[in-house]
Amino acid sequence: MGVKYLASYFENCYDAFKNVSIREMADRHRRIHDSQPVIIVDGSNVVSWLYAKKQFSQESIYGGQWLQFVTVLKNFQREFEEIGVKLVFIFDGTICASKRQTWIQRINEKAKNITFLFDLLLQDNEKAIHKCKNLPIALRILSRVALIELNVEIHQTNKEVDPDNFIAEYANINVDVFAILSSDSDFIMYDTKPLLSLYHLNSESMQTRLYDRKCFAERYLGIQVKQLPLFACLMGNDTVPFEDLEPFHEKILGRNSFLLMNSWEKKRTMVIQKICNLIRFKKWTGDFTQREELENISEQVFHHKNKANLFRVGLKAYAINSFVPLLSISSNIDSKLVEKINEKHYNGSSVCIYNLFCKNEYGSAEVSYSVI
Repeated sequence: MGVKYLASYFENCYDAFKNVSIREMADRHRRIHDSQPVIIVDGSNVVSWLYAKKQFSQESIYGGQWLQFVTVLKNFQREFEEIGVKLVFIFDGTICASKRQTWIQRINEKAKNITFLFDLLLQDNEKAIHKCKNLPIALRILSRVALIELNVEIHQTNKEVDPDNFIAEYANINVDVFAILSSDSDFIMYDTKPLLSLYHLNSESMQTRLYDRKCFAERYLGIQVKQLPLFACLMGNDTVPFEDLEPFHEKILGRNSFLLMNSWEKKRTMVIQKICNLIRFKKWTGDFTQREELENISEQVFHHKNKANLFRVGLKAYAINSFVPLLSISSNIDSKLVEKINEKHYNGSSVCIYNLFCKNEYGSAEVSYSVI
């Protein structure tokens, strides 16, 4: 999901993004590193975008157009191969504990939408078809199978971390990677490779927007790049819910101003400015190891210190290269089997077995929909 309302705000920060040629970026990277340039693809994000992309017009009612979508995936890969770029897809393989509640909330919301569609089908079939915007339920899981068949390199998260964190860290430790392709504004918050905009991708010219997090932080927010995670947590993200922060936003803006402003765009701009002013005034660093600072932040936001851990978890989610270990597989299993289970999961060959061997819940949207 990313940082609440950040993407639309960023669109008005004209110096913090520029249109780039992916071919030229790849050629420059190849000359410097003498190796094939790689783009990390935010798998779940890109697969959903490809299916819903207007020019493909994939019907999602009646189970979706699977064979046609496999062709879309194949063409997407080919477009990058033709300019010498290798794609590496990374998908959610586990749901980390800090995001489980958010995941459950989204599943429930989607289930309600599906229930609404069935009600419409009973009343007016034509109206239901026009309102059917839900993606096929098994799209992301089946896409992994298709990509493997197309010999595209894919990986799944195998640590107790946010998938975005996993992607950011993978990009940082692999020198061949020169960018991340996604529409998730969270990648602006990470100190990692540049973010290429999925929404602005032109697959014919192979051009898109590149976001400059340093310019955004320093010129438009007036804070340091290392303080971006704290800004994200104070705006609202998957770890620190926006709804919980609304009283804080109202307080720093002033209740009268908050009520008088008739557009969220004005409120959002003022809230962003006030948050950044507060970060500078308090000299908060956003270091998740500083307990005293976290308690001070919690007191300022929630009027008590007992939510300091919420900010610690939120800030830690943006800390990459922190050597988070693999999830622990039952110690009673043979070491060679453990190695094989890890390998198969990491390379996308298995979806749910890994979680079960780790004595971890397996979060399945497909099962959740059918149960609800």
